[in-house]
Amino acid sequence: NPAKRESYSVPDNAEPIIGYITDPESKGYSTRIVIKYPFVSTPEKQTKQLIYDEVMQNLVSEMIKNRCDRLPADSMVKAAIPATGAISYAMRTFTITALPIGNRMVDAAKVVVTEIERVAKHGFSKEELTIAIPAVKKQIESNYRRAKDQKNEDYVNRIVEHFTRNEPLISPEERYKLQTECLKSITTEQVNEFTPKMIRADNRLLIFACPQKDSINLPTKEECLKFMKEIKDSDLPKYEPIKSKILQFEKNL
Repeated sequence: NPAKRESYSVPDNAEPIIGYITDPESKGYSTRIVIKYPFVSTPEKQTKQLIYDEVMQNLVSEMIKNRCDRLPADSMVKAAIPATGAISYAMRTFTITALPIGNRMVDAAKVVVTEIERVAKHGFSKEELTIAIPAVKKQIESNYRRAKDQKNEDYVNRIVEHFTRNEPLISPEERYKLQTECLKSITTEQVNEFTPKMIRADNRLLIFACPQKDSINLPTKEECLKFMKEIKDSDLPKYEPIKSKILQFEKNL
């Protein structure tokens, strides 16, 4: 006679939520865009599909990371760091945190919103996927090496995750095999078909953090919604991957 298992969800939001964090002791500034997306494992969802979705998330995150690493020098952003996370077992998040030059938080916000909208409008290129695959493969191999050396508590945690959240109960070897198989077969078309599930048009948050003394410089909600809409409605060009420069040496005969 087990207790009824309750399921809880995180509310959706059609309009972006604008948030502010100020701290009298803080000296740092940041702007963060967060996108919530559901990622629920159910008994009906096949293990291979779950692994496929995880690999896709890693590829999308890696390709956006590559773009963030190559922002123009005049973007007024010192760094932009993408990351995946979770609010609950049923809702995951994709986040880009931008560190502005000085207190240029609005400029930093426009940069991250622009890159998100560029992905939403145009997706990714075959060249970007080709660059991302080796990096994700390296992550998978690193995780596999760590997972092979398991303790009793690791087995217990996996069983609990399987029972409470329907996570696939498979060995590290089987997970590694499925991940590498997925990685070998994924195409650019498949990535661009998956991307809108993660980089959604709704469920967005824009969060500013700064010292309390600079709170007077924070943009209003109306100002944020205005420039976010302007960027979304603008004719953004496709992203052009930067070619790696190869030094060539001539041998003197």
